[in-house]
Amino acid sequence: MILQKITKILLASTLLFSSCSNKDDQAPEISFVEPAMSMYAIGATVPLQLHIEDDEELHGVDIHITNEVNSEMVMMSWEHIHEGHLMVDTSFVAHLDTSVKPMTNYLIHVEAEDASGNKADASKSVHIMGM
Repeated sequence: MILQKITKILLASTLLFSSCSNKDDQAPEISFVEPAMSMYAIGATVPLQLHIEDDEELHGVDIHITNEVNSEMVMMSWEHIHEGHLMVDTSFVAHLDTSVKPMTNYLIHVEAEDASGNKADASKSVHIMGM
């Protein structure tokens, strides 16, 4: 009888504490709004708009924009955001040395991490060509 009471108390305690734990296992979501076009001329301003959202709290976001001809990279970073969402609204200029190549791709790679350590990444490529 005493063993049954102890078992019931332990079982109830386990259920109570396990239901209180709120483990975040969902990675952030990354959505590209811009660039909407896939092709731009040399010297064009390429818009970059992103919406990054997490069900709990974002911790950090890194954006790498790489010119695939010369590996030139532009990096943007936000750390310790402590918000559930981040809107990025910026742009970059599409540079290209046409004496080397008449066209290139710029790869936009985004990495996001939430406060629980869940990570997500997304990429988009835009084609740059001489006109």
